[in-house]
Amino acid sequence: MENNGSLFHYLSIIGYMCVCLAGCSSSYTNGALPSSGFSGPTAFGYWDDLYIYAGTSQSVYYGTTGTYPNRNLVFEFYMAHFGAPNLYYRFQIVFFEATPNVVRYLYYQASDSGASCTIGVQSSGTGPSMTYSVNTAGSVPAGSSTTSSATLTLTFNTASANGQQAIKIFVPRSIQPIKFTEMVTFVKRVNLEIPDNRVAEALTKAGLDVVNVTRFNRKEGNISTSTIKITFKDGNNRNRFIHTGQQVDSMHFNGEAALQNKNPVKCYICLQFNHVAKYCKTKQQKCAKCGDNHRIEQCTAANHAIKCNNCNGKHLATVNDCSNFLEQEKRILNLN
Repeated sequence: MENNGSLFHYLSIIGYMCVCLAGCSSSYTNGALPSSGFSGPTAFGYWDDLYIYAGTSQSVYYGTTGTYPNRNLVFEFYMAHFGAPNLYYRFQIVFFEATPNVVRYLYYQASDSGASCTIGVQSSGTGPSMTYSVNTAGSVPAGSSTTSSATLTLTFNTASANGQQAIKIFVPRSIQPIKFTEMVTFVKRVNLEIPDNRVAEALTKAGLDVVNVTRFNRKEGNISTSTIKITFKDGNNRNRFIHTGQQVDSMHFNGEAALQNKNPVKCYICLQFNHVAKYCKTKQQKCAKCGDNHRIEQCTAANHAIKCNNCNGKHLATVNDCSNFLEQEKRILNLN
């Protein structure tokens, strides 16, 4: 990327769902990086056999945001898969004028969830390169045509501050799978005189593979409680403990399985998904009844004027049968 103070100059070709700053490959088949067919710096947003079907709104769009010297160049792809017109893809590739070594990918819809694509960057056909995934199902959330917020954001920094290349991955909290839930159990009413390591020793002697035992503390005063969290190596060990319990000194303990919270995260200020109020960017209160800029208790709208500010349906924005809420639930389930 070159900047002359007023314009971006790119020697780029857009094809096969990547942006090339030199020669692009003519191959529709993706593979591992670096790929010798791409002679220069290339951003592989979703290298796969994607296609723009005639008679649709599918296309590749581009534009700039911001002002010099902090402009962003955004390429947005609306595509389908070749030979499978019902598999849809929508994502963005973003370049930054102020940080030319950084490129960001934002994903909104990927019907096959990354099962047959390559995602990454490379400097030349011989490298260096950075790879996020190659033909990895589930590497990108499926999303849908109504997804308004990115379900996955990847930021590639090819020259980070410590001299090491880096990939930063951000998945909105509302669709993150809670990893290792099946390995965790909670035990209540554990005598405060029994240390954590004593519990771990007893479980190990019983043939259970324990990774960690942690006692919960109260936020106020950092005071220990009688509840402990036990993380096992796998679900089989956890389930054995839940089934039989365990004797520690003179006390017998039973565990409760950790349950995953599958409810979408929603901001109570703007009523949008994928963030909590603490991280709300707008800080603009929205009414759950009419969608205007006030609290619901201040709303004077008639019942026939009820409007959800998420899907525009005739219901409160807080109901769980809202189409946007159901979409968020589906996205969470698809990641687990």
